[in-house]
Amino acid sequence: MQCLRRCLAERLNDIRENYGVPVSTVRLELTEQGALNSAGFKQVGLLKNMGFDLALDDYGTGFSNASRMKDIPFEEIKIDVSLVRGHFAHPDSYLPNLIQSMHRMGFKVVAEGVETKEMVDGLKRMGCDYFQGFYYSKPVSMQDFLKKYSLKEEKREVFTPSERAYEETERYGSVFAATLSDNSR
Repeated sequence: MQCLRRCLAERLNDIRENYGVPVSTVRLELTEQGALNSAGFKQVGLLKNMGFDLALDDYGTGFSNASRMKDIPFEEIKIDVSLVRGHFAHPDSYLPNLIQSMHRMGFKVVAEGVETKEMVDGLKRMGCDYFQGFYYSKPVSMQDFLKKYSLKEEKREVFTPSERAYEETERYGSVFAATLSDNSR
């Protein structure tokens, strides 16, 4: 997300309101480099105050340090695939300690780049909360996603974006990633 735009938080909130999307169903994923510079940090604060759920994406590829991490308003930290794969290629204590440190600071932890059951099992033992990667699914197009998840199932509320919302997302690029919330779990 390009946090350098001065009115980005307001624009995202306007788009969300125009389509009647509850703020509780939207998770914004921001990279370290975009979110932690001075202009980006201000926008992150505004987004948090508006009620958006925030995740720091690709942690480990930028300039974050422990003292800065305790001050950021994110709920979730997504550990970059390079750190995850690196640990499973050459195991050491860095990744398990990182996961535990993030938990002590109050973050949920997502491991990116998970490709095997062995990785899932190892990350569970380390205390990782969530997993993302080819083990679960390869990337899919918006159309394939909608085909797969737009069917109404018992106890599941599904949000299907209108064509206009889809076109607006395409026009502005990947401005935000929406996470469908299933509160029945």
